[in-house]
Amino acid sequence: MNKCKRFFDILLWCLLMMIPSLINAARTDDDTSTRSRVNVPSEKYTSLLTHIKSISDKTEQAYETVRLLNDFSVYLIENGDWYLAGPLIHKALRHCPADSIQLRSYITATYASYQYLDGDLEEAESTFKKLYEQTSKDTSQIDTHIRLCINLGEVYQQTGRKRDALRYFERAEVMADSIGNRFLYANAIIHAERLGDNSHIQLDKLQTCVDTISESTCSTLMAPAYMAIARYYFRQGDYPEALKAIDNGCIIAKKLGQLKYQTEGLQLSADVYARQNNTAMSYACMRKVVDLRETADVQRDREIAVNTIEADKILQWSNSVLSGSNPDEKNRELVMSWFWCILSILVCGTIFWWIWKREKKVSKRAIEKLNGEMAELRGETIKLEILYKGFGAILVRIRQALKGMKTDDALLQSKIKDLSSSILQNTLPERKNESVAIAEKEDRALIERLESITGNELNPADRKLAIYLCHGLTTQEISSITGVLAKSVNQSRYRLRRILNLEQEDDLEQVLLTHYREANSQIDSE
Repeated sequence: MNKCKRFFDILLWCLLMMIPSLINAARTDDDTSTRSRVNVPSEKYTSLLTHIKSISDKTEQAYETVRLLNDFSVYLIENGDWYLAGPLIHKALRHCPADSIQLRSYITATYASYQYLDGDLEEAESTFKKLYEQTSKDTSQIDTHIRLCINLGEVYQQTGRKRDALRYFERAEVMADSIGNRFLYANAIIHAERLGDNSHIQLDKLQTCVDTISESTCSTLMAPAYMAIARYYFRQGDYPEALKAIDNGCIIAKKLGQLKYQTEGLQLSADVYARQNNTAMSYACMRKVVDLRETADVQRDREIAVNTIEADKILQWSNSVLSGSNPDEKNRELVMSWFWCILSILVCGTIFWWIWKREKKVSKRAIEKLNGEMAELRGETIKLEILYKGFGAILVRIRQALKGMKTDDALLQSKIKDLSSSILQNTLPERKNESVAIAEKEDRALIERLESITGNELNPADRKLAIYLCHGLTTQEISSITGVLAKSVNQSRYRLRRILNLEQEDDLEQVLLTHYREANSQIDSE
């Protein structure tokens, strides 16, 4: 019953260990169960999705799908829904073609931004630095290199290293100006201004940033640029100019639906009025902030509800397009499946072998302990049998001695007769059982071995003495059994030592016990 229970326990453990491998083997790249509620511009991504579906080449279609996943993740990160971008970025990285180095750099940078927002600043910094070193040697990725400068500046700003952050922002500004990228140029200046130190920010540079943006398609940066100018004037104490810049920024933010910058402008206005001790206007601005946040929450919930379907379409379509598109990924999954299977078998086999060895060792110890206890009990039984026979012989000799006593005293003769009769009644009867028979057989084997070793035939007294000593009887016990003096027993011991040719340091009892065991083992083998 116990063996069956152990077998089923081991079988259950094996099944549990194989669960990871079974899951990994059965896993597909199907993330359709993920139902991320996201705020996406439906028209933009619907048109991109339609464009991808119209592509006939499967390789190009998969490439564009990976780009779509990355762009969608970037949108989520920029709009504060970075926590939803994780599975999309991972899927894009898994299925990015190996030869598309530039696209992989974009996706990796997006993933580093995700790490940065998730609070893993060390990993984000490490990833940004690796990409920064890679893109610095490739002139075709200059835009990516500038973005990485800004990203590294943001990481250093977050960790309190403002000097390093400013160095990267200024580097991005110079490179963006050299290639004429107005969006990145303005972005670098705005990030540098957010460090909060006017010593490295010039008003004409901020104004140039606004003029540059107004002449291009980078309208989304107009509101943050005006907010940067407003913060500059606020730190300088020029509150009228700060309010003018805030008004311009709020007008553009309201026009573009940028509630974030509208709220930021109202909060900054409240701070300006507070500095001017205009409590009423400061309170009015804060009330507008509260109302605007409530409006923003309602609008966001509405957009989330509308765009959830669009997000599901993107995920489902990416699953259908990317399934089997990357043979390296499939091979890796197959290798991992076999790895988990083999690891599970090895672990289960090791556990089974360990349990088997442990049970075997425990059983062996239990058997050895039981054999030891049985040997001790058997020795005690044999010793008692020897004492039993010895005391019986003593009583017989006493009775014979009493019979030989002659006296003329009738009273004494009557008492001797009664004593002899009492001894006869109490004389221990001769007993024959299996233990005694085995002991006699083993004793004969011992005597035969001693005679074969010494080459001499032992007399009956030496034989008895060897048997008594082998069974652990003391000199006094032997003296009582044989009816001789202890001194005579010691003399017999000395004679037996000479017969066995023992040295002075040899222990007679130990030597006899060794011969006894060897003789018995020889009998058992036969």
